[in-house]
Amino acid sequence: MEPFIVNKVIDDINCLYGRSRCIDTLISCVKRRENAGIIGARRFGKTSLLKSMLSYIESHPEINALPIYFDVKDDFTDIHKDTPKVYYTLAAILAKKMCDTGILQEGNYSISRRCILDVSADLSDMIVQMSSWHSEYQSKAFFNLTDEVCKHGKYVLLLLDEIDSLLLDAFNTPSDFGRIRGAATDKTEKLAFWIAGTSSWKSITKSIGSPELNCGLEQIRLSSLDKEDFAAMWKNECSLIDNKDLYQKLVLLEDAIYSKTGGVPYYAKFIGSSFMNGNITEMPDYSILRDYLIGIFESRFMTDDERSALKLLSKGGKVFAENLPDGIVALYNKGLVEIKQSGEYYVAFQFLADYVNAISSNSILETSPDIEKKERELLVDEIDRLRKAVNKLYKSNKPFVATDDDTTDFRNLRIPCNEESALFAFATSLYKLYYEGSGKGNRLPVGFYDDKFTRMIRVLRHKCDHQDCITDLMDDDELYEMINNGNPPISPDHFKNIQTNVLLMFKDELLLMIEKGPKNDKKKASPTPELREQLIDGECFEGVIVKVSNQNGTFLNVKCNQYHHTLPIKTKREELFVDDVVSFKAICEPNKKDPNRDFWAAYDVHLK
Repeated sequence: MEPFIVNKVIDDINCLYGRSRCIDTLISCVKRRENAGIIGARRFGKTSLLKSMLSYIESHPEINALPIYFDVKDDFTDIHKDTPKVYYTLAAILAKKMCDTGILQEGNYSISRRCILDVSADLSDMIVQMSSWHSEYQSKAFFNLTDEVCKHGKYVLLLLDEIDSLLLDAFNTPSDFGRIRGAATDKTEKLAFWIAGTSSWKSITKSIGSPELNCGLEQIRLSSLDKEDFAAMWKNECSLIDNKDLYQKLVLLEDAIYSKTGGVPYYAKFIGSSFMNGNITEMPDYSILRDYLIGIFESRFMTDDERSALKLLSKGGKVFAENLPDGIVALYNKGLVEIKQSGEYYVAFQFLADYVNAISSNSILETSPDIEKKERELLVDEIDRLRKAVNKLYKSNKPFVATDDDTTDFRNLRIPCNEESALFAFATSLYKLYYEGSGKGNRLPVGFYDDKFTRMIRVLRHKCDHQDCITDLMDDDELYEMINNGNPPISPDHFKNIQTNVLLMFKDELLLMIEKGPKNDKKKASPTPELREQLIDGECFEGVIVKVSNQNGTFLNVKCNQYHHTLPIKTKREELFVDDVVSFKAICEPNKKDPNRDFWAAYDVHLK
């Protein structure tokens, strides 16, 4: 594993540092079928906590909860002031989950006499089906499915991320959340919801003018990590650094980074990643996080009282002898302010205090933040670093060969995609860096040559260039489901979404190569990558099934680390599919085209 990888959501509660109390509270809530509100400032770990609890609940069926996760801001960007679409999208997610877990079988499910849903694991197909229904049935479908879940002894748990955007941007009016609120507070216990946002539920409903939505929620406050938990996280990340000088430098900076970031893992890892990527060589000032700090301070859910309180505490801690100001209470709930044993309130995130003081002294020029640009550039920096790490891990059989065009291609990955021509330039550079850069996939480790990501890279490149490509690599529906929630790109938001999704998948693909590499897999500790072209006639080897296309058609072959070409399958014991791990006997046969070279084939191929 590589150190300080940012923008990777954690989905395992055992990998969350300093959140044990939050986790225990949420486990208690899910067992008691109670609603909860997770509060925290931007990048404090709300999504990771929700995703980790999602995985935990799914792995504990005895809890009898069916959790579904919904983030209207990230995953369904085309929902704007469309309440019915929110509800039928939730219904589609729930139906897919019910199908995946066996609660519903694939096929027709009656919502009403007029509306029949063809249930399947195809989320986008069900969304399209319901988009033509009457708005009342679009909203009704979700609650009908909830009743069906209840018949099977479970209840639906809605995990709603970015609740602020859901209420203000996706619903026609915030009051349209009332149907969920009502179902989650009645006595049937068919439904519960957990929300994650930057403000308490009470302050949200007050600020949007919908106090009737207020209800009792178990409040989960995401604060800064304490020093002990942060130290454990930081030491674990530093332990992964190969460069001894950099390791020593970052170990010594632990206290400074804890103080400046308030112990928030994302921001601390952001600085660590900047060191790893070579963007900085010394401890930076607040400007490295400036766009994020603007996003926190200028949030539409940051009230004037809160800003005034933040300006006050940024000058130094303060003890309040009498009533605590509302702004201080709100900042404490968001995790931006902490309390010392002496009763002194202070800004835990020192970089934020530095930024606020700079504003107060008019020493900085205000501009709109471009967090998307910062995160996109960080992603590309990490991809560049991980690509080099993969080469280092696989030593003499480096998957990727550097070229003079790499600098230009990495620069193209950073340029925002807003329309088709920009996506074409992006897809071309991606194709060159990953597919052509690995000898058209032939140098990739076993299992990656014909996996879904590699096929997507090839199809996207040809799609953007309007060329004919091998149709059985991936059809349009599969491509768009993978990169844009099933939608062909139409709007600028679609193109930006594709760029972000593909970069994240690129990073994850490289991380997976590192995870499965020879250093990290004891079963593969033997230097198999260095045994290429060392097949032994009549001996058995291990490989993976891949799909190979040539002028004669498309065939299943075997790819293994001991040979630089795929091996045609001569005999097999059973039906085989792409990505199956198999054992086979290598047989050397005469090469009819070139008698001076050997021809290898795979016999007796069977599942390992």
